[in-house]
Amino acid sequence: LAPSLVKLVGVEPRAQTRSRVLSVLEELDTLRLQVLALLLQEKLSLAETAQVLGMPEKQVREECVRALEQIRGVVLGTEDRP
Repeated sequence: LAPSLVKLVGVEPRAQTRSRVLSVLEELDTLRLQVLALLLQEKLSLAETAQVLGMPEKQVREECVRALEQIRGVVLGTEDRP
């Protein structure tokens, strides 16, 4: 999952970046992590992911975007973290 996400958020796959991505993945809520896993790891479509999770496709898309924004913010240092 992590290498796909690193590629998707548009950053170099350096050790420090990989560590940040893995760290933020641990902080994602369960739904966002499931959405990313189904889309990126299992290579399901939005429609298939929505069906598996029992939610509208629009919500799957929104959760994916929010998760990727969260990851991008941490990797690029633009998101505040506790």
